Order: sequence, then structure tokens, then C-alpha cells
Amino acid sequence: MVMTYSIFSLDIFNLKIISTYFTVFGFVILMAVQLFFVSSGTDRVLTLVTLILSSALIYILFKNLKKESDQRIYIENLSDQLEKSKGRLEESNFSLEIANDRLKELDKLKTEFLSLASHQLRSPLTAIKGYASMVLEGDYGKINNKTKEILDRILESSSSLVITVEDLLNVSKIESGGMQYQKENFDIGVILEEVSKDLSITAEKKGLKITFNKELNGNYHTYGDKDKIRQVFINLIDNSIKYTKEGEINIFMENRDDHILINVKDTGIGIKNKKEKDNLFSKFERGEGARMNTGGSGLGLYLAKEIVKAHSGKIWVESEGENKGSTFYVELPSAK
Repeated sequence: MVMTYSIFSLDIFNLKIISTYFTVFGFVILMAVQLFFVSSGTDRVLTLVTLILSSALIYILFKNLKKESDQRIYIENLSDQLEKSKGRLEESNFSLEIANDRLKELDKLKTEFLSLASHQLRSPLTAIKGYASMVLEGDYGKINNKTKEILDRILESSSSLVITVEDLLNVSKIESGGMQYQKENFDIGVILEEVSKDLSITAEKKGLKITFNKELNGNYHTYGDKDKIRQVFINLIDNSIKYTKEGEINIFMENRDDHILINVKDTGIGIKNKKEKDNLFSKFERGEGARMNTGGSGLGLYLAKEIVKAHSGKIWVESEGENKGSTFYVELPSAK
């Protein structure tokens, strides 16, 4: 009775438990039968006590076996849930992979569009800039002051657009892995003198002054792409001109061990806080003051960073705060 109750009350139907049940059940039957063959009263009492204790122990045994069975079933259910969760996770990962592939495809299309648009815009803008410059210089005859003023604006706007288009084209090349560098030994000082002279006209129209100085008897030769490095300093100095209302822009170059250090210091809007400073060289990023005061693509500093990095150099900015100017530093390795 006790064992039958154990089987059904504890819901034990595991094959392992049932086989154990029949083995022990046989033992208990034998002890129960023995009661009828024991003649001594004392032996009969001992046999009965043994039978009761055995039944109690058997109940405890089956209860423990049931606990083991429940734990096994729980683990199996948990394993099934984990398998289902794994399946859902794999489905989610697959969906994410598809979405990621789509984003990569869209990014590639965006880069191709930027490259195509930049190519298509560069030629007519260069032509506009060239013809405006020729008319201003009197190649097509004398012009009056009003026409000269209009042509000055056309030349300034087209020059700014040419820089923006060139930046877009170079960014698309960087993102597609198609940026090529024609490296050679050249003097950075010559590049800085040319860029300073070219941008002085734009600076003077805003009432600004550009100065360029360098340590005497220094070695200012580096190994790199001359045109790309020129673009870096065009972007930096043009950036200072845009964001400086009054004062000057000072460019200084010196030797530092086996490196050349160039700094472009302005008296412009400065940098408001560390967050703005940390994000300044990111793509399409401009400082808060820059967004409020002037236009710009937000690509110039990003492009400068990528080009300098490709030349094993460093670029960073320092500022004492808002409206306290900025100093941009470029460090490039000296040519051996």
C-alpha cells in the first residue's frame, strides 16, 4: 500500500524508478510473507517493525527519486527554452546582418553619388573661377567698379565652392578606399608660403592679416603627397579666416627632433568646451559658434585629419575657451 501510494501520489512513471520499485517491492513482499511463517511473537514483532521501517525508507527513496526526476524534467524544459531563445537570437542576428548589408550598400551608393556629383561640379566651378579672374584682371577689357565688385563676389564664392567640392571628392575617395597618395620629398615651408599668399587676398577682404614665420636653419623637408598636404593647410587657414572676425592668423613652423611642427593660430571664436573640441575633427562636425556665425561643410578638418594620419602625422587643436581663439597643430615626420 505504501509503495503503491508512493508511485501514484508522487506521479512516478520514470522507467528507472519503476524498475527500482519492482525490485524493492519484491523484497517487501517477501518480508510480509515471512510474517505468516514466524511462530515466535518476538520475531513477529521484529519482522513487523522491520517491514514498517523498510516501507518508510522506501517512501523516502522514491521521494528522492521523484525529486531527481523533477530536476531532470526542469533541466530539459530549460534546455528547450534556451534552444528556442537561441533560435530567436539567430533569427534576430540574421535580420541584423541583412539590415547591415543594406546600410553598407546605401553607404556605398552615397559615396559613389558624392564622387560623381563632385566630378560633375568641379569642372564648371573651375571654369567660372578662371573666367571671373581673367575678367577682373582686365583680359577682356576695362570694367567699372560695380562690375568689379560683383565679379569679386563671384570669384570668392566659386573659390569657396571649389574647396568644398574638392573636400567632398576626397572624402568619397577615403570612404571607398580609393584615396591615392603620390609621395615625394618636398619642403613644407614652400607650400605654406604659397598657401599663405593665396589666402591673404581673402583674409584682407575681412580686414585680417596672415603672417608666416619659421625657425631659421631648419630642415622642413618631409616625404608625402605635396598636393594633399597643401589641401590640409588650405583647409586649416581657410577655417581660421571663416571663424575670425578681427585680428590675425599666425602660422609658425619649427623642428621638433625628427618631426616638423606647424601651428596655425587665430584670434577667432575659439572652442567652447571639451566635448566640442573632441568632436571637431569628426565628419560633418562644426563647433556651436561656427554653426551660428558662418557656413561650411564640416568636412575640412575631418579631411585634414585623415590626410595627416595617412602621412604618419598628428593633428590637434588647443583653445583657452570661447572667443579666445584657437591654435591648430600639425606634426609631420621629417624626411631622412
